[in-house]
Amino acid sequence: MSAPEQSYKGKAGLTVGSLGRNDEDNPEAIEAIRGAGAVLPCAPLSQGGDSQQVAIVSGSTASAVISARRIIVSCTQPCFIRRGINPTAVNTGADRYLVSDAPYVLKIEAGDKVAVIKPSGGVDGVAYITPIGVS
Repeated sequence: MSAPEQSYKGKAGLTVGSLGRNDEDNPEAIEAIRGAGAVLPCAPLSQGGDSQQVAIVSGSTASAVISARRIIVSCTQPCFIRRGINPTAVNTGADRYLVSDAPYVLKIEAGDKVAVIKPSGGVDGVAYITPIGVS
């Protein structure tokens, strides 16, 4: 295995190859990272200033427009999330549910926003959204 293809062995014994700087579709690797509960070892680190904080509250709250096609989302509290040009997240179970304190790599379209909302009876929190690469 060459240096750029070094792998990471997660808690579940899964081996994840490099997602690379220009992260292409690799659902097996992304799922293995999530399933292993691993930190994202191959996500490029920007010079900063490109992450967003979105409040997880009882009403849907949306991010600013995101120019990347992949994002890392990490939440301080569980929430539901939806993407789109002008998304409104709902807590009825129709949108994707995210647990807290776990990074998710999600595919979106360049120009999308993401919206979050807390579950009914949930606790307020923050969703941290970081783009990976550019569109």
